[in-house]
Formats: sequence, C-alpha cells, structure tokens
Amino acid sequence: MTYVPWWPTASLSGDSANSGTVNPLDYGAKFDGVTNDTAAIQSAINEAKGRGHKGRALGKVVLPPGVALITGLLLDRSVVIEGAGNHASFLKTVAGTTGAALTIAVAHDGNNYVAEGDPQAHVCLSNFTLMSSKSDVPGQTNGHGLQISTADVNQATTIVLLDRINIAGFPAHGIKSEGFAGTVQARDCLFHNNRLNGADIAFTNDWWFTNCAFAVNGQDGVSLYGCSQMIFTTCNMYSSTRYNVNLFNTVATTGNACNNRFFGCSFDRAGQHGVNYDVRQNLDTEFHGCYWQLNSLLGYQNYYDFCVRDNVLGGCKIIGGWFRTPTDAVYNIGIATPTNQVVDLTSVAFAGGLNAATTCNAPQRLTVENRAAVA
Repeated sequence: MTYVPWWPTASLSGDSANSGTVNPLDYGAKFDGVTNDTAAIQSAINEAKGRGHKGRALGKVVLPPGVALITGLLLDRSVVIEGAGNHASFLKTVAGTTGAALTIAVAHDGNNYVAEGDPQAHVCLSNFTLMSSKSDVPGQTNGHGLQISTADVNQATTIVLLDRINIAGFPAHGIKSEGFAGTVQARDCLFHNNRLNGADIAFTNDWWFTNCAFAVNGQDGVSLYGCSQMIFTTCNMYSSTRYNVNLFNTVATTGNACNNRFFGCSFDRAGQHGVNYDVRQNLDTEFHGCYWQLNSLLGYQNYYDFCVRDNVLGGCKIIGGWFRTPTDAVYNIGIATPTNQVVDLTSVAFAGGLNAATTCNAPQRLTVENRAAVA
C-alpha cells in the first residue's frame, strides 16, 4: 500500500515539489547503529529548513532505513522529517544521553512560513521510530523522547503534525510539552514503554490525538495538567503502571482545564485507575462511547475504572460506552473525596451492573440515566 502523508498537500506544494528534499547520508550519516549521526542529521535538518520558506515547498529530510544514533536534534524552523516506515527508520539515543532526543522549538523570523502570506509554521514528523538506548540512566527528569517547547510569543501560529511515529523506551516521558501555544495533531502514533508518562502535557490547548496508543508506560499513559480542548478519538490507553489517563489541576494554578473530550477510547488494565479525574478547576470534560475494563490490576479496594477526586468547580459526563464486570478489588466508579458537582452517566452499559463506591458520603453526586446492564 502506498503511503500518503495526511497533512494538506496544498500547504506543502511550492514552485518545485522536490526542491527541498535532503538525505542525511549526503552529510555523512551512516544509519548503521554504531556511528553517532547527530551532526550529520542536524546538518541535513538545517539545510532543509533553509530551503523551505517563502512560497516554496517545505524542506524535507528523508530518513533512510536503518538505525541512526543521536544525542539530541533541534527543529527550530518549518521542516518535514519523513522516514521509510516506523518499522524501518530509527532514531536512537546514544547511551547516556540526558536531554530530549528531539526538540521542537520554532522561532518566527519572517522567513518561517509554509507559503507567501501564510503565517503558519509547520513541523511534520512521519513514519519513523524515536527510541532510547536501554542503557540510558533511569529516572531522568529531562530524558524525553520528543519535547515541544515554547520559543517565542508567536508560537500560536505553529502547527506540529505527527504521523505514524513510535516513541519508546525513554527514561522520562515519551512526549513532553508545557506552555506550548501552538497546535499539535497526532495520528496513528504509539507511545510505549517510557519510564514515566507516554505523554506529559501541561498548560496547552488544541491538541488532537486520533488512533493513537499509549501502552505499558511506567507511570501514566497520558497526563494532562491544566489543559483545555484536548481531543482524543479512538485512542487505546492500556497497561500503564499507575493511571491510563490522569486529568488533574490544583487550586494554586492559574487557568482552568476545560472542554476536554474522549471519543471511542478504551482504558484497559491500568495498575490503579483507568481514568483519574483529580481536579479542582476542570470544567466540562466528556467521555463519549468509551470502554473500561480490568483496571486496578494492583488489586487494591480504593482503585477504580473511573475515579473522581477534588472536583470542586466542574462537572463530568460519561455518555454511552461500557464498563466491563469489575474484579472483586475494583469498582466501576469511585467518588473518592467530597465534590460539589455531579458525575453524569447517560446510556452507559455495565456488564454485571453498576458497582459504585462513594467514600465521601455523597452518593447523590452520581446521577445515572438510561442505564443498561448487559450480560
């Protein structure tokens, strides 16, 4: 099957479709799994980003099949990095790397546009795997796979596109971003086996994840802190050690987390909660047609498929979807601490029936409409 990039081709077409294509092999990269190719690949990126601006096609770095060892690459202009497939092209950190493997920090300088008159900068990553050396030091707080950073106040015009990217095995987070003002769209990506979170995102908005998987991460699959308008569609979150999804905020933070949506997602086999909704400023979060099963694998009584704690300001809705029969050690729904808002369940199926726990003496905070118990 022919691979077709999913970003708008009109935005990438310029006066010459191939004028901006660069191959790291031409700059000395080996992709042999032994040579440190950082300098060669960064040179290719720097060349490509210089070609693709002001009405021309985006500069493209084409990664050949093989394994390139790197210590950290920087993308600070519009550019495309495209591999031969996430099973074929690998960027792997050199043992002992302490920073992020790949950093996106776009700065706008008047030349950083997709086309003449278009104020948007694009960074497009597709069809390769970003991975860590197994000998990397565990527990690093900055040893991320992909870091998306704020470079200047104009970054709201930056669009980051991730397509068929695998990010695996990093000592910190698979993807890390805090305060990024632009937009991120990810499709068919896999974030797995990272020692902390598959995706750790704070104080951002307007991200879309479609058909992505967050699997077997050492802490949470997805952690959203103070985020708004985060959309997850048909994503699979499973087998993270703590929570598959952690939505949280605190009174001390500025700004509310609101209008986050999950459509057709599954939350499966978390060590503790499938979804941890632990917020004080979270407004209007909804789950539509989602599926929960076999969470609380650690087997403690106070772990749930869906846990609500400290939800002072905002409501939560679960519309449609299904909870599989809980084990003896888990409840479908847990309201763990006092809350001023209800959790609304509408047309939700519970295999074996609703099994709810309220440890705050406030069972009235759980409302259920059109419940359907299924065998």
